[in-house]
Amino acid sequence: MSDVKREVSSILEELQVQEGSERSEYLKEAIVIVYENPNAPHQAMAKIYGIIGARHDCYAQYVIAQISKEIEHVWNHTKQATLQKYFGKTTSKPFYQPKVIEVITALSDYLHVQKEQNTKKGKKYKNYILEIVKVEDKANSLVPENA
Repeated sequence: MSDVKREVSSILEELQVQEGSERSEYLKEAIVIVYENPNAPHQAMAKIYGIIGARHDCYAQYVIAQISKEIEHVWNHTKQATLQKYFGKTTSKPFYQPKVIEVITALSDYLHVQKEQNTKKGKKYKNYILEIVKVEDKANSLVPENA
């Protein structure tokens, strides 16, 4: 399983999505496809649902309906704080349940932000290690060879 799929699975688990159900699989696949194609226009979602449907031998409309049911379940069974973590403070359950495309793009965007933050942390850590190595090299150069 790829890192992205693993991260998506982790997020869906936190959102109370039942792992292994067809609805969770459709949702997971849609998030991964959108994540991997961040510049795809919203109009491409119909094509994405069709791709998922073809993989599972069903129609795109069925995929959309199943994802929509899963989102409704998430919205009704997940804590407000968890929803806000992924969808922002604009969530005001039960008054507004986002559309399928909004959930998929929000979770894809969340993954992109996390990746960017982790990359920055990784660069800081790498630079920190390089500084330690430079200091050690300088210290070693100051010590006589016979010491």
